[in-house]
Formats: sequence, structure tokens, C-alpha cells
Amino acid sequence: MSGHTELDGHALKSLINAAILWFENHIEDLNAIDVYPVPSGNAGTRIYLTLKAGYKEMNSRTITSAGEVAQFFAHGTLLGARGHQGVPFSQWFRGFARELSQKNKINANDFANALAEAADCTHRTEIKPIVGQMWTVAMDVAEAAKRAAAEKADISYVLEKSVAEAKHSVNRTPQLIPVLKDVGVVHSGGLALYFLLDGMNRCLKGEINENTQLGKDDKNNEFSFIVNISATRFESLLESTQSTEEWETVVDFRPKVELDLQAIYERLENIGTSIQIREGDGVYRIHIHLLKKDRYEPIKLAQELGTVEKVYMKDLLDQKDYDL
Repeated sequence: MSGHTELDGHALKSLINAAILWFENHIEDLNAIDVYPVPSGNAGTRIYLTLKAGYKEMNSRTITSAGEVAQFFAHGTLLGARGHQGVPFSQWFRGFARELSQKNKINANDFANALAEAADCTHRTEIKPIVGQMWTVAMDVAEAAKRAAAEKADISYVLEKSVAEAKHSVNRTPQLIPVLKDVGVVHSGGLALYFLLDGMNRCLKGEINENTQLGKDDKNNEFSFIVNISATRFESLLESTQSTEEWETVVDFRPKVELDLQAIYERLENIGTSIQIREGDGVYRIHIHLLKKDRYEPIKLAQELGTVEKVYMKDLLDQKDYDL
């Protein structure tokens, strides 16, 4: 791409596609450090599946404006969000798209504003936000992007500064979440956001594009801690969660009554952990980890509140998926 003062819909689509390609090359790195909030070892895979759902929706449409590109991609990620790792990214893209919804082309200030709204949207939907998770990195990135846009009307400059801040913020996550420091890794969700922004940045710099053939050695190697956690250590972490986190249940429902999200969260706390409640296009998603015997309780709760549209379950102990 030449000239980065503006991006039209075609350019933004290419940017997103290249970022997903770059992200795909780091899936196993993310899986290897996925220990929080539960050591499931599949953060990279879950986030990638979420991104691919957005990719499919966006690339199946004939669209020209940047706003439409962002909207369709966000809609796809919302419908295809997987697990407690993928759901926050669907909210991040939702905020990103909301800011750009009326834009035919976007400039540096628009891009920075979109990053800010993405961070705010991710944070707002955390009922009990824990500092050090992906939304923390997103907030730091947004502040850096706003400063950069005020300094220079160049999207590539905004992205360059955003990536630099993302790296710094990701490196701080072990100081904010004790288990990460104990194991010696950073937060997988925060690092995933870094890889996405890094992919966009590399695309604007002309290093990669959506058709680049990447090999196993074509990676960002700036994070020296990315190594497979020993099997013994991983098993130890897994055992520490098995008493309360045997299954994952995800329920999408359309409410028929006014929702008290705090009250819903408190009910879910009585049966499980890793709880998330997110909304998009009028559909709410409940995500929770819980004992096998309680795996249908979130479905019953959703039925009390509205019409269930989709249910997804995963046996966390043997990693089998169940779509109902």
C-alpha cells in the first residue's frame, strides 16, 4: 500500500486479512502460554477461530467502504466467538467497527478513535474486570494511538506507536497477574492483540500482505519467554482447576425481559468460574466454566431470561467440543 494518510474499504480489508495471516503463524506460541484464567492451552486456536469467522463474513460480501468492512468483520466475530479467549476479541472488533460505521475512508485520527472505542467496549463489557488481561493492553494501546494521531496524520505512524505500546503493556502483565509471573509468561490474550496489531503494522510497511506465504520461521521473535511450558508444570496447573472447571458452557440467547447483568453474574458465580456475559446485536452470550454435573444450568438460566439461540459446550478435561 502506498500512502497511509487514508484507508478505503479495500485497503482496510487487506490490512485485516494480512493481520489474520500473521496471527495464524503464532497460534502455537499463544497456546503454549495459555495458563490464565484456566490452563486450557488453546488461546491461540480459540482466538483464531473467532477471527476466521469474521474473515468469512467480511470476505463473502461485496463491500467498498471502510465502515462496512469493519461492521461485517465484527458481526462475524460476534457470531463465531469461541471461549473466554475469543469473546473479548469479538467485543474489541465491535467497538472498532462502531466508531467507523459511517466512514467511507478512514484517516489516522479515525483509526486512533476506533482503537479507543474498541478498548472501551472491551472494558465496559467486563462485569468484573481484572487488570492485566487483554482489555488492559487494549486501553494502553488506545492511549498511545491517540497521542500518535495528534502528532502525525499518518496511520502507519499510529500503528507503529500502538505496536510499541502493546509490547510494553504485554510485558507488564506478569506484574499484574501473579500466576503469570509464577509461570514466567505474559497474558495470552494481550499477546494475541499485539500479534494482530503487529500484523497490520507489517502490512502497512510492505513486509507482508494477505497473499504472503509464511513459513514456520517467519515469526516475531521479540518475546523470548515463548516456550512450551513443561508437561509436568502444565499438569500441575490443570489439576489446580479441575475441582471447579471440568466443562465450558456457552449460551447465546435473545432476552425477553430487562436484564440485571450484575444479578445474573452473581447467580452464575454460584455454579462456576471464568464467567463472561457479552452482548451484540441484541443477543447475549453467557460463558462459564463449571462442574460437569452443572453444565446445563446456564442453559436453564438463559431460558428463564429469553430465547436460546445457540449452545456450545467443551469438556475441558479431554478437550472435546459439543455443539448443541
